[in-house]
Amino acid sequence: MGGNEIEEVIDSLFVNVPDFPLAGHNYPNVSSILYTNPEILQNMVQDCIDHVEQHKPEKIACIETCGSYLGAPAAYSLRLGLVPLKSRGKLAGEVVSEKYDIVYASGREMQMQTAAVNPNERIFIVDDYLATGGSFFAAKKLIESQGGAVVGAYFGIIEPSLHGYSKAMHSGVPIRYTFSLDFHQQHKEWRVSNKTLLVNNWQ
Repeated sequence: MGGNEIEEVIDSLFVNVPDFPLAGHNYPNVSSILYTNPEILQNMVQDCIDHVEQHKPEKIACIETCGSYLGAPAAYSLRLGLVPLKSRGKLAGEVVSEKYDIVYASGREMQMQTAAVNPNERIFIVDDYLATGGSFFAAKKLIESQGGAVVGAYFGIIEPSLHGYSKAMHSGVPIRYTFSLDFHQQHKEWRVSNKTLLVNNWQ
């Protein structure tokens, strides 16, 4: 794709969905990336792979559910183990749990099987979206509770206005993302704030 075509595709990716998942909340339909343009999805997966490879982890921890869309291809490509991080009650056997809050809900609970991470193992976290940072820090605590070391994290999309990105950056974990979204109050819509950089990288 040429520069103008890439820019048009990026502009069309995130459709604002009003009152979802709660009234008054404007949601960028990030799932549309999965079915709108395979080349953009391929670029996101490659971004993830490139960042994972830099940090030489032994396993990738994927936050349910969309983190697996990006993390599983990376684990396959790099021949790494994959650690599922899921909601309460979805993993069998002995698990550890961590509660966390997100933008529109509190008291959520993430679980990880205790056998999934060994002491001193290098673990890389992957998720599709970083907003307040609640799920990222829950994942980090679960991994560290079993003696694992979080060596990096990749997010397909970040929303800097909710401060999760700045908090994650101060955690000491190297962070990488593909899309940065800003909400424009005047037009009531989400826009990609790092579009120029993406166009230059993907031409």
